[in-house]
Amino acid sequence: MSPLLDRGDIARIRADHPIIGVLDRLGVYPPDRWNGTADFMVSCLVPGHRDSTPSCIIHPDTGRWHCFGCGAHGDVLDLVAQATGTRSLREIADRLDTPGPIQPVVGPSTATAASSTVSTGERPDAGRTPYVRVMAVNAEAWAYTSQPLLARRAHTYLAGRGIDLTALQAEAGAPLAGHTPYRADGLTTHLLGLGFTGDEIVDAGWATRDDETLTDRFRRRVIIPVRDQGGQVIGVYGRDVTGRAACKYLNTAHTVAFHKGTALYRPTSGPLGPDATVIVCEGSLDALTVAAHAAAAGLSRRYAPVSPSGTALTDAQARLVLAISPMPPVVCGDGDAPGQAASATWARTLVRHGREAFATLLPDGHDPASWLTEHGASGLAAFTRSDRASQPVGSVGRIPAAGLLADQVLAEHIIRARQRHHDTETVVVLPAVVREIAGLAVHLPTDAARASFIESAGEALANSADGGSPSQRTAQIRAAVARELAQRPAPERAAHDAGVMSLGR
Repeated sequence: MSPLLDRGDIARIRADHPIIGVLDRLGVYPPDRWNGTADFMVSCLVPGHRDSTPSCIIHPDTGRWHCFGCGAHGDVLDLVAQATGTRSLREIADRLDTPGPIQPVVGPSTATAASSTVSTGERPDAGRTPYVRVMAVNAEAWAYTSQPLLARRAHTYLAGRGIDLTALQAEAGAPLAGHTPYRADGLTTHLLGLGFTGDEIVDAGWATRDDETLTDRFRRRVIIPVRDQGGQVIGVYGRDVTGRAACKYLNTAHTVAFHKGTALYRPTSGPLGPDATVIVCEGSLDALTVAAHAAAAGLSRRYAPVSPSGTALTDAQARLVLAISPMPPVVCGDGDAPGQAASATWARTLVRHGREAFATLLPDGHDPASWLTEHGASGLAAFTRSDRASQPVGSVGRIPAAGLLADQVLAEHIIRARQRHHDTETVVVLPAVVREIAGLAVHLPTDAARASFIESAGEALANSADGGSPSQRTAQIRAAVARELAQRPAPERAAHDAGVMSLGR
């Protein structure tokens, strides 16, 4: 592939286009029993490779893939290159950034008849139905699934999970959750009765079609609406209520109105106070739970929970997060290792957009929803931003996210180094780690923000790396920041010179 994109462009493409969404656009889908996070196998998309059984493993958390049959592997850029035969990075980036299906050289219907991971149902065609008609379908579908009877069904299910929407709905004055009808084509039949065509219903993401038969995409699910900045429903997340579905959470497929990588779920839209905290959670129900408890405590002006619905936070979603409030947000993934890794990755994305963040570290086994179900309104303290140094909140740790991010950067470098030399010590990779952290720090726009970031990262490295005190590690990062900014235009160098003086005081 021709190197026509710089490292920043490539990082942005990877962040904006998670591998699950790219596979979706290529017409390749996870197996029926996929749990939404685990690695899974699909048939190889490399032209000319015919595998009798799925031989390509997909790693959703890392965005990587590897075919054990032909040896092809890589990230989403490599995936599109192999599937389409395109070798120009610029052309691949353009394909990924252009909404709609990506046509592989070998279509998924013929690439492997043996693979159960390839769906035969028709997917939305972003070029067939106009945006205005898709939005009309969305509005009517949401109105139907949130009608009083179905909304009560949703609220009953959520209440059983400790999410009481009474106070929040009183504030909103409109349904916050809906439910699908019991019939497999109940919603589709309703929409057809309103005069929408099968094409329009499929292209809005509410139905799939196989052999001219329309079936509701969301069945036996609580429905959570995703809205644009004007408050219109662009898509939904569906939560299985049976405990038997292969996919616990299911979002609207890629449509002309909805793209998971550019959508952000926010259950509230009311005005916020000047000290409000934006909280980034993994799941939509986590964000809804935070909002519900805040409303019940009369604190809705202090909390703005949001969710990208997963562990990936794209640049587009980060911009939406940062537009809510000028204050540093709090990132809070689940309490397990993948959740903490997600928090660090979110922090990295936010820093690249010029904003520091704080991280709430829940105990392993907890997510924000379970934490609040256990602790009630008092548990909101765990998600309240504090501009002070690291502090425990009960059994919860809340730290400047720079520390969590520094640990992640160090871990990434040492893992790669030990793949070459298994006994590599952390001191060997430290210069590269310091450079990467410094490269992030320079994105922060003020002296105070940089100083806080550098100090927190330096303290974390002193605890995680071999040898070196917090002051030594901080000095190393500070010097690397100075070198980074010295290569930038004169106005930026002047700003940094003033910052160095403030850091030294």
